[in-house]
Amino acid sequence: APWPSLHGIALFTTVARCNHSCAPNAKIEFPSNSAQLSAVALTDIAPGSEFTISYIRTDTNVKERKNQLLEYGFVCNCERCIQEDSGAIRKANKRLK
Repeated sequence: APWPSLHGIALFTTVARCNHSCAPNAKIEFPSNSAQLSAVALTDIAPGSEFTISYIRTDTNVKERKNQLLEYGFVCNCERCIQEDSGAIRKANKRLK
């Protein structure tokens, strides 16, 4: 029987060990809506580099992303969040001058 067409929860021990990034170098797919998963590189991943996925949608602003990630129990400090946070701080400081 085909796998149900719905979102759900599963435990894949290999993926469970993947860290989050708001600028991930890979994504997880479930081909043909199956119970199997595939990891697909989004960029070239050099040997020895960390394999990262995004736990959330990445098309939102840094404040929204950080808020969503609190549900996972951490504050994101990936390179993208650091850059966007520092950019927001610079803009706010310019407005205060």
